[in-house]
Amino acid sequence: MTCMGCHGMKAEGSRNFKAPRLAGQTPWYLKRQLVKFRDGVRGAHPQDLEGAQMAAMARMLRGTATDDVVAFLATLDPGRPPDAGGGNAANGAELFAICATCHGPSAEGLEAQKGPRLSHQHSWYLERQLSNFQEGRRGSHASDMEGQQMAAIADLVAYIQSLDQ
Repeated sequence: MTCMGCHGMKAEGSRNFKAPRLAGQTPWYLKRQLVKFRDGVRGAHPQDLEGAQMAAMARMLRGTATDDVVAFLATLDPGRPPDAGGGNAANGAELFAICATCHGPSAEGLEAQKGPRLSHQHSWYLERQLSNFQEGRRGSHASDMEGQQMAAIADLVAYIQSLDQ
């Protein structure tokens, strides 16, 4: 019930609260992120206000509560995100070839690569997270190896996009 305040009644996410869609995300990734928030690996950057709020919430999960929350989220139907973003999907397909290595060819997520599912997520959230990686608000903690890789990928995407200017 506490999570619904920001993430929505069906874990559909909320742009107003900058809270991502959780329904449809892979359980292994949700648990990993909750642990990262709880342990201070995420939400520690001084400019990551939403992350700091989430870290405080994750620290309240005791015992089997993390597993219980993740199990509940796995029962929810993700539906289709209401926003598709304003970019050009054909151009994005070429850029996504880099991303598919960790996130899968259909953005379904690959646990072996620790790449979360990106499909069914709001475009505004994905854009914000790329910006957070690029600006060091996410992925800068020494224990966040996957985040550090994403920070480098965000720089690569920025470089590729700069070549068209």
